[in-house]
Amino acid sequence: MTNVINITNTDIAFDGYIISNQIQSNAGSLSVGDGFSGGATNRVTIFTDAFESGTLTGYSQAQGSAITGGNVISGTYSGELEGVGSVAHISKLIDTTGYTNIRVTFMVGVPASDRTDEGGDFLYSTNGGTTFICVAGYDNPTFDGRYTYTLAGAGNQTDIVLRWADGDFHDCFNAQGIDQGEKFDIDEIGVSGKP
Repeated sequence: MTNVINITNTDIAFDGYIISNQIQSNAGSLSVGDGFSGGATNRVTIFTDAFESGTLTGYSQAQGSAITGGNVISGTYSGELEGVGSVAHISKLIDTTGYTNIRVTFMVGVPASDRTDEGGDFLYSTNGGTTFICVAGYDNPTFDGRYTYTLAGAGNQTDIVLRWADGDFHDCFNAQGIDQGEKFDIDEIGVSGKP
């Protein structure tokens, strides 16, 4: 038997993906007809944020971190990092106790007017921020990219730290030798795991 839920005039987030058409439930698995592919079976959303509160409350942050309403990726606001002397980043502490196979999904981008030598990095820590693992770097990303990563060793931990940094802060993978004044926007963060 298939249960179909039609969703109209609203968006919902599942596993960090904004879903606005229909969800089908077949014996506990989910499939979505708008290109969702991510093995949603038995996944639980642990955290989501699209910055629509207009603040960075709940994040640790460094100078050059802000909320922007001007160059947004989705909705009304996005998180924005603009390097000021190599310090722009935001970090979020996540408790994954009781969950394995931790997956993070988000969107990043740089406004078209600034897309010459801009970029940033995504990192995470399994020890409360003492050391970080570089996951990916982005050079001049457009606003249409969604990225999803499964974080090794992040399950059943009380002190996972997710960090987004402009290219000056960590420069994990930047290939362009980027200088101060980077701009890097983040939106639609989702964290999920398997119970």
